Order: sequence, then structure tokens, then C-alpha cells
Amino acid sequence: MTVYGYARVSSKDQNIDRQLIALHEAGVKKKNIYIDKQSGKDFDRPKYKELLQRLKKGDVLFIQAIDRLGRNYEDTKEQWNLITKKKQADIVVLNIKLIDTREDKGPIGRLMADVVFELLTFIAQYERDCNKERQRQGIAAAKERGVVFGPPRIKEPENFREIYEKWKTKQIKAGEAARLSGMSESTFYKHANEIRKTEHTSTRDIPRVTKGYIMFDNEQQKKRFWRTYTQYDRNAISSEKAAKRLNLTEKEFLRQIKLVKNGGRLRIKSS
Repeated sequence: MTVYGYARVSSKDQNIDRQLIALHEAGVKKKNIYIDKQSGKDFDRPKYKELLQRLKKGDVLFIQAIDRLGRNYEDTKEQWNLITKKKQADIVVLNIKLIDTREDKGPIGRLMADVVFELLTFIAQYERDCNKERQRQGIAAAKERGVVFGPPRIKEPENFREIYEKWKTKQIKAGEAARLSGMSESTFYKHANEIRKTEHTSTRDIPRVTKGYIMFDNEQQKKRFWRTYTQYDRNAISSEKAAKRLNLTEKEFLRQIKLVKNGGRLRIKSS
């Protein structure tokens, strides 16, 4: 019989010491402790897979808490059955005394451990789902307030348009234009391309707000706006990227989104 320990945190910057101390106090040797630093949403974890390969009949696996094993109810239940029933190893959850499959090998003991395990695993997934929903709501609320996520945008100098025109007419090279603008060459190209798009964009391609409505020139334009809005609302794209798709400034895009959320309607201009 070999005694193993498993510890997990969701990211590399989280502290795992509390779990390791608990495992050491339970008598697990350092060489037999397997550690993963990634999400518990699934079991695609290198150290857990290695541990699973080593576990055999009669071995004991210690974990500090049930959610350290996993947070997905169905997957965690499947792994529990794999370890305790197929491999016939035991599991001990240190913070819940009722979950210790070594204590009672009879049907009632197994049933008690299984029931408590399923309840706690369900709670772990419920908490994870709630955290994700709170995070989604927080991001949506922040976006409505105009908060822009991602690295801070480098501001253009007041004379950027003048620098851009000199670069555009080949009076200066991109490297010199970037230096005069106080930004890297790649960032200069990014800002220059934004100006280029506005120069080549007809005002008929831009959705406009009129008397509480967002007005479009055609059905295709309306569909493009709605598709972009849906992706933004699901946090699939940033407000900056969404605005660019619609040839809008980010501020104007967020203004139109706020109008939609407050019941504003989408209309196609009458011909």
C-alpha cells in the first residue's frame, strides 16, 4: 500500500502551502504528493494523470478538500468511481471526516461516503457556476460604464495627424513617425490604420442614433450590428474590436449599446 497526496490551485500565483501542510500532517511523503496549478473545470492535468497511472488497489489518496480534486460535478463523480471502485483505492478528504473510504468497507459505509461526496461535489460546481455568472455580470456592468479592458491604450500626441500625413505622403519613414509619436512602430501602424479606415469609410456604412433609435441604411447593416453586439455581450470580443467592425469610435459604440440595453430599437431608414 502506498499513500499519495494530491493538491491543486487554479493559477500559478495562488498559494498552495495550506494544502501541502495538511498533506504532510496526514503522513503523506513529499515524493508522493502531486501538484497541479490549473483550473478544476476538467481533469486534463499532467500531474493528476501521472498520479492516476500510479494508483493501484489498496493505495490511499489524500486531498485537503473535495474541490481540490475537481469542480465539475459529472467529471469528478466519474473520477471518484474510477479510483474507489475500478482501481479499488481509497480516498480521504481531510476537511470532511465523513469522506474516508477506509473506515467502513461495508455497503452502508460506502453509501455514506458516496452520498456526502456527491453532495459536496455538486456544491463545488454550483459555487464555480455562481462565480462565473458574477464575473460575467461584473464585466457587463463595467462595459456599460465605459470601462475598457485590456492593456492601456497609448495616447496619440496632439500633432499625430500631422505626423501621419507626413508619413502617408512619404516625407518621413514609419520608424521616424513612430519616434515622433512616442510609440513603437507596430503601435504607430495600428493608429495609422485606424485613420485610414475612417478616411475610406462612407458615412452610409455607420449606424446612427436618431431620436432614441439606431438607424441603419439596409438590412445587412442592421444584421452586422446585431451580430457584433451579441458577440460583445457574450464577452467574445472587446468593445474596441466591436467598434472597429462597425466603423465606430469605441465611445460611440458603447453609447449605442447602452441605448439597446435601455430598450432602444433598431430601424432601417425608409427609402
